[in-house]
Amino acid sequence: MKNIRLLFKYEAIGLVRSRLFQVAIGLLMLVGLYAIYYGKSEIDQQRAVLKEIRADEEKKMESLRSKISTDTLPNVIGNRTFRLVENPPSDWASLSIGQRDIFPYQLYVRYYSLSRQIMTAEIANPEKLLTGNFDLAFVLIYIFPLFIIALSYNLISGEREGGTLSLLLSNPISESQITYIKIAFRWLLSFGIALFLIVLAVIICSININSTLLWWLLATALYFAFWMGIVLIINNLKRNSSFNAFSLLGAWIVIVIVVPTLINLYLASAYAAPPRNDLTQAIRHEFEEIWAKYDDKDHRYQTAQKLAAKYPAYKSDTSYNWEDKYMLAETDFYDERLAPLFAKYQNLNLQKESVGQKLSVLSAAALTQQVFNALAQTDTQNHYSFLDEVGRFHAEMKVFFYTKIFQNKTFKLTDFEQIPKYEFKKKPISNEANNGILLLLVSVIVVWGIGLMMRRFMADF
Repeated sequence: MKNIRLLFKYEAIGLVRSRLFQVAIGLLMLVGLYAIYYGKSEIDQQRAVLKEIRADEEKKMESLRSKISTDTLPNVIGNRTFRLVENPPSDWASLSIGQRDIFPYQLYVRYYSLSRQIMTAEIANPEKLLTGNFDLAFVLIYIFPLFIIALSYNLISGEREGGTLSLLLSNPISESQITYIKIAFRWLLSFGIALFLIVLAVIICSININSTLLWWLLATALYFAFWMGIVLIINNLKRNSSFNAFSLLGAWIVIVIVVPTLINLYLASAYAAPPRNDLTQAIRHEFEEIWAKYDDKDHRYQTAQKLAAKYPAYKSDTSYNWEDKYMLAETDFYDERLAPLFAKYQNLNLQKESVGQKLSVLSAAALTQQVFNALAQTDTQNHYSFLDEVGRFHAEMKVFFYTKIFQNKTFKLTDFEQIPKYEFKKKPISNEANNGILLLLVSVIVVWGIGLMMRRFMADF
């Protein structure tokens, strides 16, 4: 224990006096603070957009209500009723923006065809998607390993080249013990800085503290431990400091950049989605067919029979308000015909996501990013859960208006209060976070196992 305290003190004094360490700490803090600011500003902007849209929805509904003085046709109200369906960011989204800049997080939904409404959702700026997000997760995953490398490349070689290793070994301590104590000190230092930034982000972003914080810290601790295992492996080769520095930088490039890039290239090739234009053209063609058959009375009758078979409660009366009923029936079958195409796209993307999660075990950086996104609920799985919510709410809107339209009921002023309104329900964190942390733990065990075996092997020579 005495040796540990002495080495910790010796390491602390040496680092504090180092100009390189002072500059590195300063830059790391500046980068971390900017990342917190960037993440907070991006998510605050999304929250502001949602707040503005909510107010706009209420204003439009109130305007529509004020124009109805007597009973009217329900399709008149239904055609003008757009309900907001939103996927607001979680508290932790500021720290890991994830896919929230790619997928839409709000939609206006009415009871007509859902397919066309989803396809017209706003898409993100391609230039923004190319540059990515400089959030705190980015700093922890990309920048901190470089900081660890700068502190650790000359872990033992620096002592050997400076002539102080023999002095240290004159004490009752082995070279292996020195190595492990130095690694422990650097891990504690790196994790302490990361802890400070995470706690600072929690305060600045007004995040409610819960168990997510512990999982976030655990993922960070394991990720740093993984890099300390890489440091141990390289230092076990007993080469000079220059070799160690270039080897560690090479490992950083491979783990953080090359492997994730190769995974993405493989996924893009093996699970390439059909051109989006194919789906767009199918949607356009199917909708044009509806209008082309609008005046065909036989087609209308067949459509009425099909709808009655599908929804017995909505058996159509072709003598009253049939034009609107026909369009509703046709758009209902329109969604039904397009459902396989949408399912094909979604299943392909989900399969791609599943394979990507399995392949991420090849890169601790990709694995940690998935854990952070899952904890922040900014991953792809969260978006598809949101789309499921959109589908369920749209079905609720359809039932409400279809019941009145096909049963020839009028829409009363008091019925406004009965129009379905979407209520966001907070979703639990997906199992991907737990699975990712478990795989990250396995990665740490593997690299440290290799490092310890190398240490024993090199001790025999």
